[in-house]
Amino acid sequence: FHWDLSSGEVWIALITFLYVDILDCTGTMFSMAKFGGYMDERTQDFEGSSMAFLVDSSSIAIGSAFGCSPLTAFIESGAGIAEGGRTGITSIVTGMMFFIALFFAPIFASFPPWATGPALVTVGSMMMQNVVQINWKYIGDGLPAFITIIMIPFGYSIGYGLIAGIGSFIFINSSVNLIYRLSRGRIAPPNYSERDDWLGFVTRGGFKSNIPPWIMRLFGKQPVAIGESDELSSSDLCASNDTSSELKEVAVSRGHHDHQV
Repeated sequence: FHWDLSSGEVWIALITFLYVDILDCTGTMFSMAKFGGYMDERTQDFEGSSMAFLVDSSSIAIGSAFGCSPLTAFIESGAGIAEGGRTGITSIVTGMMFFIALFFAPIFASFPPWATGPALVTVGSMMMQNVVQINWKYIGDGLPAFITIIMIPFGYSIGYGLIAGIGSFIFINSSVNLIYRLSRGRIAPPNYSERDDWLGFVTRGGFKSNIPPWIMRLFGKQPVAIGESDELSSSDLCASNDTSSELKEVAVSRGHHDHQV
């Protein structure tokens, strides 16, 4: 074992494997969380995501040091979710089955890939139900989603599909926004007003809820408790409603006074 970071090829390989693994893990975890019904619609995150990514990265590093295959989250987890798995007991039972399978490895290795492929096809068909939630009316949302869906199977990687989708999303929406601003709103694609507000959770306070508590404490900030941003937003809404009602009362009183005069 020779550890040498002076070569540029080593850094290229590390960076390549890094972003591919990050995108693969992110796509798998968020798609599984969405499929299992764990996504928070306000923050667009799922509970325990920071610990999940930490465990995944640690497993990848430890597995690489021992020369094992990648120990990461795989899309095959959708088969367990489709059968009703929702807790950690599912993972424990799966791990026990893998341990038992070690003693029957020669038999299982003789199974052809097309014998297990139909199960993944069935899971993929069930996951396609989330496609109806894509905003197909606006090209800046629909086209990047379509490119992502197409590039994942053709690129043989979730990471490549996400790179293509994110890149096309940035290019299309940046170009549209630039043309829209230069033309002062006269040139815009169809249904531009119906585009998804992808950064809306920032203004609603959900962004702070996505930051892990230890990072907030590292910078001397108080972690945002669950539901705190909702209470703040609701209190702000009540305050704005009270203000608007007071303004209406003032306007009515002034109008009544002018009428008497």
